[in-house]
Parts: sequence; structure tokens; C-alpha cells
Amino acid sequence: MGDNSTIPSSSSSSGLDSSLPPDFSEPCSWPTNATDVLLNLTLSSCANATSTTQPPSAPAPQCKQQEYYSFNYAVVGTLFQSIIFVVGVLGNLLVCTVVRRTRSMHSTTNCYLVSLACADTITLVSSVPQEVLSYHILGDQWVWGSVGCTTMIYLQYLGIDASALSLTAFTIERYIAICHPMKSKSICTISRAKKIIAGCWLFAIVYCSPWFILTKIRTVCVQVRNTIIDTFTFPQH
Repeated sequence: MGDNSTIPSSSSSSGLDSSLPPDFSEPCSWPTNATDVLLNLTLSSCANATSTTQPPSAPAPQCKQQEYYSFNYAVVGTLFQSIIFVVGVLGNLLVCTVVRRTRSMHSTTNCYLVSLACADTITLVSSVPQEVLSYHILGDQWVWGSVGCTTMIYLQYLGIDASALSLTAFTIERYIAICHPMKSKSICTISRAKKIIAGCWLFAIVYCSPWFILTKIRTVCVQVRNTIIDTFTFPQH
């Protein structure tokens, strides 16, 4: 069997090259012995899918041709996404550090900005590394295993939802401070802002929890040295 790695069930990027290297040109064939049958019948997915099996007597599965990112596309994608990752993570960490250490910056506005910075950092860490890695392996192979599948998908949605909620709360706070300046002194307090932020994060954590049971690894047949490998896909709606 080949190395376990992940390939998306569908891929339609303009930077993909559908041609296979000479070593990978052999067609994928159905296993001929009992051991291969047991190994190749495993089917699960990093998606909303259920495990299924095929009897040994079933016809050979249709193996899809693997696609590759072109060299130029991989270089450009790696460069720009690496810049975004480094600048984003360092910038957000600096925001949190400066606000925490500077007592004069302990305001309601900065509380929401710190929450937004934390959410953005979670999104960057859970999504960009896999995207950069996918440029240099077969398509979008998944190499983080089932635990990584569940954790990274959960964190991606958690960061997005927490960011949206924090931005909404921050907008409301700014509206009250600008349009109702007299009331804002009693409404927009730091203690209340911390409670609102905690509520936003708690809601986001609970709201995203279904991803723990909706994501899994799926094994599919791909024309890569006649092997069956792991693939990562999102749930089909």
C-alpha cells in the first residue's frame, strides 16, 4: 500500500496540472488478495459521510487521476500565504501583548480588538499551514490524521464565528459610544465588555461543536502507484 496522505475528492483550481509524473502513470487496480481487500475496503471521510464497504466480488472501483499544482502556482501561493501567515500571527500577538501590558489601553474598544485578534490567529493557524503544504504534495493530501482533521476544521469555524461575533459586539459598542455618549459611560464598561466577549466565545464554542462528529477521514482510489490513499473533503450538502 502507498503512503497514507490526503487528497480532496474534487479539485478545480486553475493552478492544477492534471498530468501525472511517469512514475505515477500506472492505472489503479482492484486488490487481488484477501489482505489487500481488507485494507482497501476502509472508507471514511473528513466530511459528513458514513463508513461503507464493498464486497470482494464487486467490480474494480474507478480510480481517479490525481492532479498536481504547477511549480509556478506552488511558488506564488507559498510566498503570499506565508507572508499572510507570518504578518497575521505576529501582528495579532503584538496586539494582545501590548494591550495586556499597557494599563492605559485597558478599554472596552481594546477588549473587543483583543478578542478579534485571538479569533483571527486561530483561523490563520488552523488553515494556512495545510494550504501551503498542499502546494508541495499530491493535490491536497491530508497528512494530519483523523484527530487533525476534526481539530483543524473545528478551529477554523470557531475562529470565523468568534471573529464575526466579536466584530458585531464591537460595532454595537461603537454605535452606543458615538450616538449615545451620555449612556455609554454606564453601559460600555470594561467588566460588561469582558462578559459580552466571554458570551460570544462560549456561544461560538458550542455552536461549532457538531464538527467533532461531522468530520472524518475517507479513503479513495487514486492513480498513484496503484494505491488507495486518504482524502479530505468537506460535507456535501
